[in-house]
Amino acid sequence: AGKGRAVVFGSKASHLVPGDTNADYDVFVFAGALRRNPAPMPSVTERISTTRDGQQRSGASHDPVMGENKVVSFTSEGDVFVSTPGWFSQVNSEGQKPSSEAAPCYSGRMVGYTAPLADGGPGVHVRNRAVGKLTSLGSYQGVRFTWTGQPVVNPTCQWLTYAATLPATETDPHPQPRVYRFKFNGGDTDVVSAPTGEAAGNPSIDYSGRYVAFEQGGAVYVRDLDTGTLEKAAAHATAPSLGADGRTIAYQQGR
Repeated sequence: AGKGRAVVFGSKASHLVPGDTNADYDVFVFAGALRRNPAPMPSVTERISTTRDGQQRSGASHDPVMGENKVVSFTSEGDVFVSTPGWFSQVNSEGQKPSSEAAPCYSGRMVGYTAPLADGGPGVHVRNRAVGKLTSLGSYQGVRFTWTGQPVVNPTCQWLTYAATLPATETDPHPQPRVYRFKFNGGDTDVVSAPTGEAAGNPSIDYSGRYVAFEQGGAVYVRDLDTGTLEKAAAHATAPSLGADGRTIAYQQGR
């Protein structure tokens, strides 16, 4: 969680909570005073990937992402769900299958995910759970994407960053994925990654929406969208995770 008081994870283990008999992967939240109360695990571990009435799911649940206060999104059997304290809902529409890669903002009000567009093309979607509004993105400057993925909504529910690939052209016969940023209020889209011809992806966005971290060409970069400045944060690195304030960044390096 944003304040470091809980962690979400997936596991096939059946001993973490009572009644886990589906023999498949589930999504759990571990929370509590970790130093003072490390055991027993069932007292501080909760299975999140259940049905609306609290029953265990028959299929696997995976790709959990946590916001604040145990707000968790996950994917199960081609649908994406969000669980918040006292509330559980399916995010995608029934016709949007398969859906995956759900990612909530801190409050869970806005949830991004990938799913086919109405015509079957690739798309990134954002559901405003407060009013039910669905925003779908499948193109840039009128040109349709051939692939979309890796959506991330910033903590304040105002910005979306994602990766997508445009079709081949004479000037770019081998297009690579780029990272984009979309503003909900206004609908503006910016290209975040550098036009180097190398694949970019795995974006992470800060609280203000100003800074976006991403990986490209085996390195991790941070773009300041206000000034346009691009900073190389680390070489030979992947999987960046930008701090909410945009001042710190975590990433993987080496094995």
